[in-house]
Amino acid sequence: MKKIRAKVIEYQAFDKEELVRQAKKQELENRVEKFYKELESFAKDENHSSFLGFKSKERLRVKNYVGLIETKSGVLEIYPKVVLENKNDNSSLKNSKAENLKNHAQQELQEKLKEAYKIEYLNDTQNLKPSFDKIPTNKFQSTNPKLLLIELLRTLKNSPFKESRLSSLKSEKMPLFDIFISMFLQELEMIFKKGFKRDYVSIEENRTFLKGKLLFAQNLRYNFIHKERFFTQSDEFILNNPANRLIKSTLALLKTKTKNYESDIKNFLERLECVEFSKNFKKDFLQCQQTRHYDYYKNLLSWCQLFLKGKTFTPYQGEDKAYALLFPMEKLFEDYVAAMFKRSNPKRSNPALKIKPQVRRKNMLIDVNDDKQEDGKQGLFPLKPDLLIKKNHKKIIADTKWKIPNNDEKFGISQSDLYQVFAYAKFYGAKEVWLIYPFCERTKDLKEKISQKEWVFNEEQETCKQAENSQDVNKNPNIHLKVYFAPLPSKAFLQDSSNLKSNN
Repeated sequence: MKKIRAKVIEYQAFDKEELVRQAKKQELENRVEKFYKELESFAKDENHSSFLGFKSKERLRVKNYVGLIETKSGVLEIYPKVVLENKNDNSSLKNSKAENLKNHAQQELQEKLKEAYKIEYLNDTQNLKPSFDKIPTNKFQSTNPKLLLIELLRTLKNSPFKESRLSSLKSEKMPLFDIFISMFLQELEMIFKKGFKRDYVSIEENRTFLKGKLLFAQNLRYNFIHKERFFTQSDEFILNNPANRLIKSTLALLKTKTKNYESDIKNFLERLECVEFSKNFKKDFLQCQQTRHYDYYKNLLSWCQLFLKGKTFTPYQGEDKAYALLFPMEKLFEDYVAAMFKRSNPKRSNPALKIKPQVRRKNMLIDVNDDKQEDGKQGLFPLKPDLLIKKNHKKIIADTKWKIPNNDEKFGISQSDLYQVFAYAKFYGAKEVWLIYPFCERTKDLKEKISQKEWVFNEEQETCKQAENSQDVNKNPNIHLKVYFAPLPSKAFLQDSSNLKSNN
């Protein structure tokens, strides 16, 4: 049965009419009523309140998670909100209509984006800053939400998306779930070419011939009458091992989710015909982690975890079955910025510059009665700044914020964000902190307004004021605050992701 495919963006509210408008293009408007009820059932579950909720009695609203929610009747695809807000309109979801840049213009744009994330000295002072201001603002105004999501997923730490070789041009018109399935099958094809892993497995069996070691006790028990049989134990070199069982179970699951790749999945299932389905996912994953024999399976097993084990995959059992494959946008943006900083500042070109993401060495509270705790390595409320940047003796804390600041007299900087970065700076001994927001259509004006601003934390009054002498950081004991806007990949940049290969 063909399913409705509806698209929304972060924090967008929608109702049945919105789904009908999108379903009409697919000639599936007769299924909207059931699809909406399934989404309501999903939202009513308290375990899913972080993903989907009610704005009113007749309207649902997605939260700050992107990805997809699939029910029996349809799939709701949720994309990053990086364009101007349009109420009751899905025009922001349409592919960019901007003209394609010429080849030399695309190359120029790619190089400028990489240059933007380089950390350099400001003039001849000891101040460091990212080169975001070098990017012409009109170059990043037509971001495609789907392509942006794919590119952000490529930089997500500890995920299988990093090794994906699926081109963005191919995936632009594909359903989101089919993109994930295509990435999985692409990885599986590579494993198949290298050869599926076989293991020696001890098998006990009552045979009509003698093979391996004869088990006398079992043979006497089972073959007292049948003298022509032998109960033996032998080591068989077979495909039926934990990793292949997990792969086959994943294929069986995905077969029920797609029609476009049904034949490819069927072919792989036939190749693994002699392999059993996994009966205990947790046990099989644990066995794979305890041996190095599955090193070249690592990325493929990450995909299996994504689909089977529940790692960012949320199974829901209710009146209607639904599945959610969702990712927090804050985490995606954080990992993207960290990855771009590291790629644009390779160690070999600047050995003194160190960029450390998600440092965790400090805690706000330490139990003084616990002798096991040393140097703040254990305790309560860990302090984990997004980025710790070191250059010689200078330390900078960078904290990414996936949100659109208000263009008001406070420049959209929230008090809670200030408390957070101030605590980071105090505990890590940094004299400078950065707040990094996304640069898109909705932050363009604020970026131009705030680009020349710099503040210091006035620790005597516990307030912020604009620095009078911002250049002389070393002589000023206060902690400096700077706000930057990180450019996101545009459509022209996303058309060729090969430039994002690591330089480290």
